[in-house]
Amino acid sequence: MELDSLYQEVILDHYKHPQHKGLNPVFTAQVSHVNTSCGDEIILNLNVENNVITSITWKVKVAPFPKPAFQCSVT
Repeated sequence: MELDSLYQEVILDHYKHPQHKGLNPVFTAQVSHVNTSCGDEIILNLNVENNVITSITWKVKVAPFPKPAFQCSVT
């Protein structure tokens, strides 16, 4: 199997079976970021105990009219 096809399979598997999706209402820290180039937003809720991250949950809001991938990169 070529590396490109393996990478595509991994990305597709993560898309179909996301881990830790959905925001835990109980958290000790929250981070939110909006990508102004495309309008996508991500919110992370973290639980931290003794300076160690014990859990991360997340939610993504995708812009209704997504731009091409090269315009929607992490800023």
